[in-house]
Amino acid sequence: MAANKNFLFIGTNQDQLAVQMQKSDFAITQYSGISDPINVSAITSDAYGYVTTTWGTGQGFYVIGPNGEAELDGGGASFMLNTIQAAVPSTLP
Repeated sequence: MAANKNFLFIGTNQDQLAVQMQKSDFAITQYSGISDPINVSAITSDAYGYVTTTWGTGQGFYVIGPNGEAELDGGGASFMLNTIQAAVPSTLP
């Protein structure tokens, strides 16, 4: 789970879909960045409001901007680093 000023992003490793909830009216939108049936593995955010959802062990990622719109997607493992989360490099795909 991760959030920015306007949205909350939720996903589990039990499903391939994640949800984006708008904080102002609780509207929910499901999304998936890749077409293969691969489950969500991480959702991370940065201080600028960008949120990245990653599927599997680097099969794909989806970056959503502060306004809730898609910014970037692709293959591989991508994630956001910030000052309140930690990542152990040896555990990364």
